[in-house]
Amino acid sequence: MAFRLPNIGRAIPPLDRARVRGPIAKPIFDFAASAGVDTDRLRAEAGLATGVGPDADIGVADHLALLLAGERLLGDPLFGLHVGLEMRPTDIPAYGMALCACLRVGTALRLMQRYESMAHDLGRCLLSFESDMVRLRVHSPWFDLPGGRHLVEMMGSGFRTHADWLVGRRLPALEVRSPFGPAPGVDPEHYARIIGVPVVFGAQHAELTFAAEMLDWRFASAESGMFAPLVHWAEQHFVRHKRAEERGVFIEQVRAHLRAALAAGRADLFGTAEALGMAPRTLQRRLIEHGTSLSDLLDDVRIESVHALMDDSTLPFGEVARRLGFRNQSSFNHAYRGWFGTTPTEARERAPRFAAF
Repeated sequence: MAFRLPNIGRAIPPLDRARVRGPIAKPIFDFAASAGVDTDRLRAEAGLATGVGPDADIGVADHLALLLAGERLLGDPLFGLHVGLEMRPTDIPAYGMALCACLRVGTALRLMQRYESMAHDLGRCLLSFESDMVRLRVHSPWFDLPGGRHLVEMMGSGFRTHADWLVGRRLPALEVRSPFGPAPGVDPEHYARIIGVPVVFGAQHAELTFAAEMLDWRFASAESGMFAPLVHWAEQHFVRHKRAEERGVFIEQVRAHLRAALAAGRADLFGTAEALGMAPRTLQRRLIEHGTSLSDLLDDVRIESVHALMDDSTLPFGEVARRLGFRNQSSFNHAYRGWFGTTPTEARERAPRFAAF
């Protein structure tokens, strides 16, 4: 089984612009407070301004400094690992509630990949499929910085906590891999006892592996009637988030052309390159430099538009497909299921229940 998701928006900005939303950083303060270290003391130890609440957005460099400060103040070499145990999906800004309403694990992973840049720039997740196994790999340019080990361990235990909370039982992951060794003076087996699966140290990547059949596991918190409106709401936030990031830059120029070109059937590489006054190879190269591709941008624009079209119950699905630039309704149906884990017919049948949301 494969889940496809547009890759747009997943590039990580430079360190001076990389951010972490307040709710993502808050578990650092919560765990420190539970051990007797208040917010101002932790901030002062990290070299941050005191008097600022734990819900404030911070930079990635500040987030790493807080992890190191927590280790020093508490004498806890596993501070990051313990912080991850405090994390809950309901605390994720902009799309956490949509995660909770997902029907299955695979759908939640697709949402996380698409929307994680709204919550933080700590890293980006990538799914890969190998026979009957799935790898969830985290890429981050910050792992080599001071505090990188805490960041990896926080992400590993945080993901396990999120998954167990959503599914309602301990997920039988196969193993967790870390590019670091165990913390000084800590028994490697202690990690396995906390996370619940074997931990491989000194690996090439930070990743979690699990059986592919788990993608179809249902969530204990699933709310099929709430899923579509919550995703719609998250998508609106995502669009605003990306437009704010890319205002006046190249990617938005490409998106603007694709929006206009969809129904006309010119939303392709050659038509887009011609509209932007460049060679197709140049367009491809510049998109790669921005961490995306024309097909990813095209899917992104289609997802922006599909909700409004689907809300018009008088509009046949064939016309929806045409306005989104699909060859036929079958191609649209396939894409819609890949995006949202359901068919257009099923989504529209549930639409009256969404109206009051």
